[in-house]
Amino acid sequence: MILRRLATSIRKQDWFAVLIETTIVVFGVYLGIQFGNWNANRQTRELYDQSYSRMMDELRLNLTMVEAVREDMNAPLASVQTAIEELQACREGEEAEARVETAFTHLGRSITIPVETVSIDQLVSNDSFIPFQSPELRTRLLAIARTLRVHAENSRSVADFLGEQTRYNVEGVADSFELLSSDPSEIYRNLTENGGSLSPEMIRRHRLIVPVSVACESKPFTDSFYAWENNVYFQAILADITIGYLERQIVELGVDVADETDAVMEAEQ
Repeated sequence: MILRRLATSIRKQDWFAVLIETTIVVFGVYLGIQFGNWNANRQTRELYDQSYSRMMDELRLNLTMVEAVREDMNAPLASVQTAIEELQACREGEEAEARVETAFTHLGRSITIPVETVSIDQLVSNDSFIPFQSPELRTRLLAIARTLRVHAENSRSVADFLGEQTRYNVEGVADSFELLSSDPSEIYRNLTENGGSLSPEMIRRHRLIVPVSVACESKPFTDSFYAWENNVYFQAILADITIGYLERQIVELGVDVADETDAVMEAEQ
């Protein structure tokens, strides 16, 4: 309709009408483009908000998991340290042997700090989300992702290094005996119903074949206890550092950042 009127005005050389009709056409095209941009921007903002929410959930989950692992270290550490005391004293007797054998269950576990960065990596790697982040917020998010990756890498590398020293160095000191169950499902049910540590000792338990007073003279054997203790101490310290770091970031990032991101958008419009 407008184009037909514009053509008629041109034929009549009604230049004022031509100007009005042309302005209407141009303004309509502009509004169409602008509405499209606004709609696309709104959709991107919704995706950003969802991604930010997932990142916050991931940080909270990391905190919960690290706190749980940190708490779960206490009982195994106490058991292994009791065994170390028996070995250091080279004690005799069934009680000393039982304490050392109980610690075998924990030596088979590799303890690390569970940290995930999938959601925060997605948030900072999407360039379309940058307009919604102030320079300060983006710097913080990048720092969080980097810090958590470093913590996870340090945890794994130390556990792998010390884990090589905690492999059952039991030659001439202890040996594995019969299977605890002929059915793996029974072991699984016992683990889920009664709790316990996921360890090779669930399958085939080791027993001392010499008294503690003899086992304590085996350096490879005693070193495996010390290496495990060293790893747990490192992981506990790293867990405490990670817990404190996550708690601070969750509190500070949990503050409503809508005003900040809206200000960034208004500055660019």
